[in-house]
Amino acid sequence: MFGPDANLLLFIVPLFVAFAIINAEEIGWRGYVLPRLQTKYSALVSSVIIGVIWWLWHLPYFLAPGWSTSTFGWFVFSTIPNSILFTWLYNNTRGSLLLVTLFHSSVNTAGAFLPILNYAGGYDSTETIIQIVLTSLVAIAVIVIYGPERLSRSEPKQVQALVVPIQAEAVAAD
Repeated sequence: MFGPDANLLLFIVPLFVAFAIINAEEIGWRGYVLPRLQTKYSALVSSVIIGVIWWLWHLPYFLAPGWSTSTFGWFVFSTIPNSILFTWLYNNTRGSLLLVTLFHSSVNTAGAFLPILNYAGGYDSTETIIQIVLTSLVAIAVIVIYGPERLSRSEPKQVQALVVPIQAEAVAAD
């Protein structure tokens, strides 16, 4: 992305901060969608649903000039295990959008400087497969260790609180 002669220290912090500030995806995925899905489904199923939606969300990137549409098919195999890890982090931090956003920013920044997400040095299916396998192994470990229902041992699933409407006659009786 920056070329072999770029001073990485000069670019890495500003890029990380920029990704953290402009990336509002986590407000939508973990802040809005995930708590609502987790009222109906397990944390694992909710993560898979968000992973597929997240994959489709990125379709315009892959249609833009300079991006390979062939990587779009591989991208779903990346978004689903990543979504599981993001859900694990979200549920284990009692719904911290800050930490999930920083994690997302870290993943994006790593992709800009390391040859893992295919925008640091062009498309290489070997790097893509290695990245998907490693992320999937970590996601499988999280599922086995923490369980698919909550993806957490100590914290409950972070769900949207049910708002019970106040009935007029109950208020009038007081």
